[in-house]
Amino acid sequence: MHTENLSRWQHEHAFVGGGVQAAERRTRVVVVVTAAMMAVEIVAGTTTWST
Repeated sequence: MHTENLSRWQHEHAFVGGGVQAAERRTRVVVVVTAAMMAVEIVAGTTTWST
């Protein structure tokens, strides 16, 4: 069993702070924009017979 003190290597992982709602909203916007661009690429590729 290890007997070393690991406290100096430990830290918190709370990177967002208080702006959780704003970060979630921006993430949703990015997901919607990405999905829309993917749909446009699929439709454009299908209509132009791109391979």
